[in-house]
Amino acid sequence: MIKLVNDGGHVSAVQYVDADGNVQTATADAFVVAASAIESARICLLSTTPSNGALGNSSDMVGRNLMFHLQSNVNGFLPRRVHGQRGRAVSTGISDFRGVQPGGTAIRVVDVGSGPQVFMGGICEMSASQGLPITEDGEVYAIQLPGSLGARRGTALKNALRDLALGQHLFGLLMQAEDAPQLTNRVELDPTVRDVFGQPVPMITYASHEYERSARNFYVPYMRQVVLNAGASQTFLTPANCSALGGPPTSKHIMGTLRMGTDPATSVVDAGGRFHDVDNLYAADGSVFVTSGGWNPTLTIIAVALKIAHGIVGTSPSCTPGY
Repeated sequence: MIKLVNDGGHVSAVQYVDADGNVQTATADAFVVAASAIESARICLLSTTPSNGALGNSSDMVGRNLMFHLQSNVNGFLPRRVHGQRGRAVSTGISDFRGVQPGGTAIRVVDVGSGPQVFMGGICEMSASQGLPITEDGEVYAIQLPGSLGARRGTALKNALRDLALGQHLFGLLMQAEDAPQLTNRVELDPTVRDVFGQPVPMITYASHEYERSARNFYVPYMRQVVLNAGASQTFLTPANCSALGGPPTSKHIMGTLRMGTDPATSVVDAGGRFHDVDNLYAADGSVFVTSGGWNPTLTIIAVALKIAHGIVGTSPSCTPGY
């Protein structure tokens, strides 16, 4: 549990629960929320102000514009082994579907009959069985398999991973496409469910919109062709129906909710990551993103966090190698 003690325009302390279950208070001159988009928004929603409700929320934008990545996964079985057991499987990718014209930088615009349409795709990751077979599937092979197949370890576990009848031939092409910001995709406090500290858990409201569905329908045939060209005899799509996109994607790429911008009426923080409403509170994670783009966000989150940190301490970011 974390709450920011504030008067609405200034944070004076943070309250948290320590390892022994005791509520502690820490003071500082400046505070930074960086708990990822969902929990950073929740901290603000829990840190109510004397007159304006959630902290930093005069614009009613805290928690809104929640974004993931719209993931489309085209799979196929290859006649040759793909050796997913050798380590990280998502090690290569193609950026041809990132939303620009092939071989150029112009935005991909296609006339679909009813007028021009922009299709924003994203990087496509090539993978074997389940991304990281050793860590993700290892418990299944080592513990959960019944009878003589179970209790594998050491060389036996290695052999089980190597000899997977399906996994050794499963190839996947996963597109991390842009998930456009929507005011209705948001984080709120659950009215009934509580965490172990008695505080409301985050409640997610999310639905894919026509923007994402159109991009998925446009790029999936191209993704199928890539997998077929790699040697698969046929392909299958996950989820199977392009139009039947349900709840939030399984993507761990979570962005938005504390939108960065110059207008306090339509954003939560400014270009330096400081809350428009609060003079000593900053956000420095993926919550400040205004779009999810079509790329994995980690390096951009790091770059934004470094920029904001340098701004807080009044120094310029270094461009030295490895920084």
